[in-house]
Amino acid sequence: MTSAVAVQGRPAGTIRQAVAGHPVTAMLLMMFTVAFALLIPAALSGLPIEPFLLAVVLLAQLLPAVLVTGAVGGRPAVRELFGRVFRWRVRPRWYLLALLALPVASLAASAVVLGPGVLRTLAADPGYITAYLGVLTIVPLVNLWEETAWMGVVQARLAARHGLLLGAVMTAPLFGLLHLPLHIG
Repeated sequence: MTSAVAVQGRPAGTIRQAVAGHPVTAMLLMMFTVAFALLIPAALSGLPIEPFLLAVVLLAQLLPAVLVTGAVGGRPAVRELFGRVFRWRVRPRWYLLALLALPVASLAASAVVLGPGVLRTLAADPGYITAYLGVLTIVPLVNLWEETAWMGVVQARLAARHGLLLGAVMTAPLFGLLHLPLHIG
């Protein structure tokens, strides 16, 4: 009789068990709740959205990724998640090539399509180069942690369950939906 009372008075499971049992659902609920709570009021009030974007990346994407990963696999899983972020997959020169090749290829394509005036404009206004270098600062602050959340948790789990292609197809609209508040106001 005592065990029946103890079982009745105790919750069926902890939040951690619920998150571990449904990691993608838990991750999406946390991400959308926090992101929309931060972005929608800012967008509707006309406030600059940029400071809120950094908060969304850290509080609505990275934090849930760490919490969900921790609920599923504990500290070793969280270490592995961050270990994948900082693991060099190719030699550093390939990363440098990627950072330089994309803008050079874009400039070349623009010059072919729009004419050489594009290159003259770039040479006349070095602000474009400064803007590009500024965008590079966003990579470690925003994109790296956003991808850690989406690819490291959501897409990885969906791909493991449904295959690589379907996992990516299922992740894409959800990723786009999280950015919906950016188009409000």
